[in-house]
Amino acid sequence: LGALVARTQSFDAALAWLEQARVGFEQSDDRAGLSRVLELLSFTHYQLGNTSQALADAERQLAVASVIGDQIGRSDALAQIGLVATQLGDFNRALDMFRKSLENAELIGYRRRTVLTANEIAGIYWRIDDFAHALEWLLRSIYDAEEIGYIWMIGLMIANAGMIYARQGEDEQALVCFIRALQIALDLGD
Repeated sequence: LGALVARTQSFDAALAWLEQARVGFEQSDDRAGLSRVLELLSFTHYQLGNTSQALADAERQLAVASVIGDQIGRSDALAQIGLVATQLGDFNRALDMFRKSLENAELIGYRRRTVLTANEIAGIYWRIDDFAHALEWLLRSIYDAEEIGYIWMIGLMIANAGMIYARQGEDEQALVCFIRALQIALDLGD
C-alpha cells in the first residue's frame, strides 16, 4: 500500500505506510520484503529531499539484498545511492555507484535498469559539461531502450540529447531531436 501511495506522490502518507511495512518485515524476518520496502523508503525520502535518510535506506537495502542474493535489489540500491550522491554533488561516487549498478544489471539481464542507469550516467556527464560522454551514454541508453520497447524513455532521452545539442550551439541537430521526442510523446498520448 505504501508503494501505491508513493506513486500518487502523497509522499508523507506513503512514509507512514512504508514505515509500518518496514517494522512488519523486520519482525517477521522477511528480508526480501524488507529489501523492497527499504527501496521504496529511500525513493520516498529522496522525493521529499531527505537525502541523508534516503542514503541510509538505500545503503541498508544494498546490505540486505547482498545477504539474500537479490541481484535486482542490489542493482536498484546501487542506482539509488548514485541518485542521492548526484543530488549531493558527489559526482565521483555517483558514477561509481551507477557503474556498479550497470555492471550488475548487465550480468543478470536486467535491461530496464541498464537503460535507466546509462541515462543517469549521461546526466552526470551533462552536469559536468562533458557533452561528448553525455551523448555517448544517451545513445547507448536509447539503443538499449529500443531493444526492449521502452518507448517513453526513448522520447525523454532524445529530448535530453536535444538539450545537449542546443547547449553546444548545434541548433539544427537539437531541433531534429526535439521534433522526434515530441512525435514520440504525441504517439503515446503524453
